[in-house]
Amino acid sequence: VALMLAIVIVTTFGKPATAWSGCSVGAAIGHGSGKVDLGSSGLNIGSEGQKAVGEVACDAKIKDWVVGVFVDYGKAMGDWEKIGLDTDLSAGARVGYLVAPNWLAYGGAAWSRLDTDFGHTDGYKLLGGLEAKLPNSPMYFDVRVSRGLYKDFLGSSLDVDVTEVWGIFKYKFEPKQTPLIQPLMENDPERIKLMNSLL
Repeated sequence: VALMLAIVIVTTFGKPATAWSGCSVGAAIGHGSGKVDLGSSGLNIGSEGQKAVGEVACDAKIKDWVVGVFVDYGKAMGDWEKIGLDTDLSAGARVGYLVAPNWLAYGGAAWSRLDTDFGHTDGYKLLGGLEAKLPNSPMYFDVRVSRGLYKDFLGSSLDVDVTEVWGIFKYKFEPKQTPLIQPLMENDPERIKLMNSLL
């Protein structure tokens, strides 16, 4: 994640405004289902619930590819809250390909911590999604599917498997070229060439 963050920062800031590059804040609502594997018995227990999520993310567009990092924090609702699930903190990275100028298909992975009424447990998520940039707008809409896997849940021998589907609205702060350097670049081919090589 740290390496992905460094790539995003280096390739994003200081460049002209570009769709898909920049940092964003988002809000999501999702529905999910989870099951507890009861081990050698071959049985499992399932439940469904909802989650409200806030997300902060940064992306960088490199030709037709987009790389990014994100942190999201979710609050369980519905039946999940009733059975003791509280919050979910995740940090991860994604890589996507622009299948069209305004459409990004991506996959990624994240570390995840579930907090419950009985303690917390760590696991990981695999995720994929399709994101659309709304025309002439800094707004994006992302449909994401994730699968969270938590081994030895809360110190037990039980494994938990959670599948979720989210819809995320994002506002992206797209980077802009610093106005102070614009006058230096006007009518000066050598400076323009130098600045382009630095960017």
